Amino acid sequence: MKARNLVEIQTQVLDNSIKERDENSKTIAVEIKAIKVSIQESKRELQKLTDEQEQEESQQLIDALRFELQMKSQQVKDGQKDVDKNRALLKKAKDNVLTLRASRGWLPESIETAMEQILKAINVHAEAYHGGDFNGKSCRLLLDNTKSVMDQITVVVVERRRKETEESDACVFDVMKNYENLIGKLDAVLAQLTIINPSEDKIRELESMVNSFMKLWRDLGISVTTKAHLIEDHIVDQTRSLCGVGGDKAEHHIEKQHQDFSRGLTVTRNIKKFSD
Repeated sequence: MKARNLVEIQTQVLDNSIKERDENSKTIAVEIKAIKVSIQESKRELQKLTDEQEQEESQQLIDALRFELQMKSQQVKDGQKDVDKNRALLKKAKDNVLTLRASRGWLPESIETAMEQILKAINVHAEAYHGGDFNGKSCRLLLDNTKSVMDQITVVVVERRRKETEESDACVFDVMKNYENLIGKLDAVLAQLTIINPSEDKIRELESMVNSFMKLWRDLGISVTTKAHLIEDHIVDQTRSLCGVGGDKAEHHIEKQHQDFSRGLTVTRNIKKFSD
């Protein structure tokens, strides 16, 4: 299993354990409150009893309730221990991704190092929590700055590539230009998808863009990923049947609200009472 896949799995495990802890804590809190009330009532009843046998039975009931109270409290602690354990495992998985990335052994003068510096200048970088890939924000920044980024990378590749190969600098320029065109074609496809209730002419235009994009994709020898397959074989049909898949159906605002809620939950997770 890839390290970045393990991060995604462990993140889900942590989220599930937190959800389970919170749900159980609410239920157990109600049960603990009821047990404490029963203990107090039993104590008051014990004070009223005069028969020795009845007093002994009442005391046994109180002891049993106290034991149950201890068990419920331990359940709460065990739930927190599971969360802490999964949080530690997630941190370990993320650290492993960073270690593997650092172990690539890129030299300061390497092409890869220069490419990372170029992307970092426009705030594009791989996220550990995202499996070591670019997140949506980074992808959009790359689309917005494609020409500038590709021009800089082309210069770096030409200057630092191995000169003993048979390919000329002109060949490098051609290949890099093809990658720049590929990103541009993707940007055009995504822009076309933002149209609300597109006409049949716009849908046919989208289909032509998708075909052109995927032809260049294959010409460059890039493997067809799941998302590339969705673009190639499904996006046009869905655009036609759903009267557009972007614009009014975009989920960016929902995703942002989800991220804001998750950050708020993380910040307030350990607060017992908001009045504190």
